[in-house]
Amino acid sequence: MQTDAVEPTQLPSPLEDVKHLKVSDSNLPTSSPEGLDFDRCSALHNAIVKHQWQAGGNDPDTLPATTWWQSPRFAAHLNNLSKHLPDSLVKFLQRTLHPNGNLAADEPAGNMFYLIRGLATPDTLWSELGEDMGDGDRIALYLTDYEISDPSIDGIVYDFSAHCCVFNSYPYNEFVDEDKTPIWQYLETVLTAWINMIERQKAVVVHGPFTNCGPDPVTGVICDGLRHPWGWASYTRADLDETVETWHGLISAINERLPEPHPDPLSNCPGLFEASDLATAGIAEDSFAWQFYRKARRPHFRFLGPGGLQLW
Repeated sequence: MQTDAVEPTQLPSPLEDVKHLKVSDSNLPTSSPEGLDFDRCSALHNAIVKHQWQAGGNDPDTLPATTWWQSPRFAAHLNNLSKHLPDSLVKFLQRTLHPNGNLAADEPAGNMFYLIRGLATPDTLWSELGEDMGDGDRIALYLTDYEISDPSIDGIVYDFSAHCCVFNSYPYNEFVDEDKTPIWQYLETVLTAWINMIERQKAVVVHGPFTNCGPDPVTGVICDGLRHPWGWASYTRADLDETVETWHGLISAINERLPEPHPDPLSNCPGLFEASDLATAGIAEDSFAWQFYRKARRPHFRFLGPGGLQLW
């Protein structure tokens, strides 16, 4: 759902300009152990920054064009960083937009993405790594937001030797845990995942008072998690539609295997359960369960297998 309340949201999304750069089965990562594809990754990064700015109702022409490397606050560190960072990573930082770099050190700024503050500052590239993170060949490239930061949470950790990343932000994903296998990815894969979540409206820029979860006044997305300026949706319209479609496909597949298949496996009954039954069960109307139970259609059969296994 869109409204005319925020004029810049009517402009084409910057994410459209990088669709050809997103990682997919037919468009594999182009970074390698030899180095980061800094052009591809910086373009994906910048598209997210531009989207956040524009989706928040700001004029795209007023977005600060300062790159990470051009930030006045970082100038004293650049010579040293050039000596210690891989050349491809330096080129990435020279191309990535960093509007927060113009802020004073103690000035608050919004996250670049849900749970992600943005690129680390020179003094946090190494200092925000948790214990046993390596001997200087890894950095915390992107930092998690302040509300979940602690010594064992690093955000997006970048490894120089393989030029790969891991999102080290939750206890079950800490690669220092010997019992866990880290999921290392090239940076363009991580950035693609963020863009996919934005396009699917799992992560949306919230408009209006940033105090309560609920429907966003501009997008209509129901957010149940907030990290300024982002809201997180537990499910999206696409999630619901795909699940209902899968359910209907399953019913059709079962029907085809019946001794006497029904010519139309799906009844015209509006929903698996009545709204009154769902309300009695305490299921919220804006929940995924309510929406699915009311949208999915009943089959003409009830039992799924021997032993009384049934649909309801």
